[in-house]
Amino acid sequence: MSNQQENTYKQSAREWLIKLHAEDCDGQMQQEFVSWLRAKPQHSAAFYKVYNVWELVGGSNVAHSKLRNILDRELHTPTFYENLIAWTKQPRIAMAYSTAMLCIGAVLFSLLVPLWKGTSPVIYHNTSTLTQVFNLTDGSSITLRPGSYLEVILGEHRRTVNMRYGRAYFDVAKVAEKPFKVVVGNTEIRVTGTEFGVRKDNSEVTVVVTEGKVNVVDLPIQEKQTADEIRALIKGQKIIAGTDGAISATQTFNVADELTWLDGRLTYDNAPLADVITDLNAYQGSNIRFLEPSLSTRKVTTSFTIEQSTQILDVLAEAYNLEVITIGERTLLKSKEED
Repeated sequence: MSNQQENTYKQSAREWLIKLHAEDCDGQMQQEFVSWLRAKPQHSAAFYKVYNVWELVGGSNVAHSKLRNILDRELHTPTFYENLIAWTKQPRIAMAYSTAMLCIGAVLFSLLVPLWKGTSPVIYHNTSTLTQVFNLTDGSSITLRPGSYLEVILGEHRRTVNMRYGRAYFDVAKVAEKPFKVVVGNTEIRVTGTEFGVRKDNSEVTVVVTEGKVNVVDLPIQEKQTADEIRALIKGQKIIAGTDGAISATQTFNVADELTWLDGRLTYDNAPLADVITDLNAYQGSNIRFLEPSLSTRKVTTSFTIEQSTQILDVLAEAYNLEVITIGERTLLKSKEED
């Protein structure tokens, strides 16, 4: 077995060790670990080496007990530790073994700690009907529109945000050696320190830059990137990316139109009605749905403050010939029948 193969097995073993020490480790994950361990003899050999070093560098007693129970119960190897201890106590190898394990432990500890730290994402989900600002430990801040959801990982060498849906405004602290990445579907935004906004709708992702420089990448073809597949944006520019990651031509934008939600006003210029309804549901905590799916793509132009949002549905119904039907806690929209 080559050194590269051995290192690959050890890396997998370290990752399993970290997963099994996590608080959310459940029976399914334990069974997946057992299946991995049994798949190849190299897996078990690598894991036992990594686990033994983990004990030497201070693995917790609770975690040790939980993992020992899994191994004893599932793999039926209750004598493994006793045999290992007996072997290491042989006088002729005890000193060499202890010295080697301490050296390996110091090296492995330096590898395990960066892998362990920062791997659990912090979830930011604005469930209120007000815009919220979240301050990160690296000095950055994220402003979230109601109903928005994202996950943040701040590790030793990376800063990554996985944005699921909604609107967010990022004020990123500059840390040159730790790039800041925002992944939205098949689109990735890369910066070191700047300010920009991201909107994730059902059909597209919009990125607008208010300060500095931002690189937008089409992830599906990331490995074969050309100059056209990495779009560099500067202040005052925006792009729109489809669900497949394909990036539109670079456009200029008006901050007063794109980011008015930060000041409590929602503005739409020839936008799908679905965008307006999504925002109304978020800011009001309402449940507005389309009785006719085709209405969701109808283009509308309007602007209103958050305080006016409770009346805007009636205004839209009048302006765009819609009928509003209320059934319990749900509100349905349909085309108004002609008299």
